[in-house]
Amino acid sequence: MSIEETIKESVKVAIVEALKEFQVKGGCDEFPEIMNVKQTAKFLNVGTTFVYENIAAIPHFQLGGSYRFIKSELMKYCLDKTGRSFKVVRSKSK
Repeated sequence: MSIEETIKESVKVAIVEALKEFQVKGGCDEFPEIMNVKQTAKFLNVGTTFVYENIAAIPHFQLGGSYRFIKSELMKYCLDKTGRSFKVVRSKSK
C-alpha cells in the first residue's frame, strides 16, 4: 500500500469514527431530513459562505430558487468511499 493510499484510508477511518460518535451523541437527530443552507452549514460545522462557495461539490437540489440539502445525502458525501476528491474553495482574506 502506497503512502497516499495509507493516508486516504486513515482519513476515512477517522471520519467514520467521528460520525459514529456524533450519531451516538444524538447529533444528527437535531437536524431535519431536508435542510436549508444555514442548517447544512451547522451540520457540516462550517460557515454558510463555505457552503455557497462549495455548492458544486455538495449534494443539493433547488426549490423555488433556494438550495436544499438531504441529510442522508450529506452523510454519504462525508463518508464517500469512492475516493473521489472535490475541490474545496476558501475565501481569500480581505
